[in-house]
Amino acid sequence: MLTEEWSFAGSGASLFGTRWMETEPTRIVVLVHGYGEHIGRYTNMARELVSNEIVVYGMDHQGHGCSDGERVLYSDIDSNVSDIDTLVDRSRAEFGSLPLVIIGHSLGGMMTARYMQVFPGKVQGAVLSSPVLGHWGVVDSFVQTGEIPGGGIDPSTLSRDSSVGSAYVADPLVYHGDFKKETLVAISECLSNISSGPKDVSTPVLWVHGTDDQLVPQRDTEAGIENLFGSNVREIVYSDARHEVFNEINRFSVYRDVVRFIKSISVS
Repeated sequence: MLTEEWSFAGSGASLFGTRWMETEPTRIVVLVHGYGEHIGRYTNMARELVSNEIVVYGMDHQGHGCSDGERVLYSDIDSNVSDIDTLVDRSRAEFGSLPLVIIGHSLGGMMTARYMQVFPGKVQGAVLSSPVLGHWGVVDSFVQTGEIPGGGIDPSTLSRDSSVGSAYVADPLVYHGDFKKETLVAISECLSNISSGPKDVSTPVLWVHGTDDQLVPQRDTEAGIENLFGSNVREIVYSDARHEVFNEINRFSVYRDVVRFIKSISVS
């Protein structure tokens, strides 16, 4: 697998971008990572996609991983959405009109949903992994009490594979501190904007979630999915899986489901 890395101007900082590919691709994927992590955590998934003739693009959000900016500070999610569009445009410049599927995990799933509202028609499909949609307990608690949740993310909630949590704790590019008030406000505003924004009942969407997701419970996401996408969603729920289904003990089964969906997408 060939890896290319570069820096580019984001909406508020210099951002780290990457591309994985091997043979001449038949599909494009743009990966959108979640809160506090970085795109390097998706290398194993990218390898599986690349082996299926898919070129994969990703970046570290502002304040994450190798990108510049104050750590995990979100002031306006739509600026991150604009950065995603810059990456989408680069993929189009390099590979033309190939079918493009955007994949967003957790908070990246929220950004992906917002991207589809702000830039309608620019992708042919979307995969939402444990997305923050509808409402999120972390934000709900902050809005109700004004108290900022402390302690960071419990690594045991990520996967039944204990090595995933261990690697997460040891990763210097992962943020392990508390949430920031401005970030929680921005997330709350984005969820509200998505709820009141335009619906998308035409773009094919695959929603994957684990039944034992303690960070973003499936039931909290369900109403948000239905409100935004209606019945045009294929849902796959993995029994006993935790928050990071792409890093679960059944990850290769999840990868196969995602690849099958991507290969079903054509240019409209």
